[in-house]
Amino acid sequence: ARTLALLLMAITLVQLVVGWGQVAYAAHLVGGLAGYLLARRWRDLFVLPS
Repeated sequence: ARTLALLLMAITLVQLVVGWGQVAYAAHLVGGLAGYLLARRWRDLFVLPS
């Protein structure tokens, strides 16, 4: 069980290192899109009705 856990951890670390650029880029895009949509929704909810 311990060997399996270490192996999985090593694989995860390798995937993180290899895919870090792609993951960071994807997270940046998703975060930007989510922030944009959230800002639009909040503006529609709070600014327009008042």
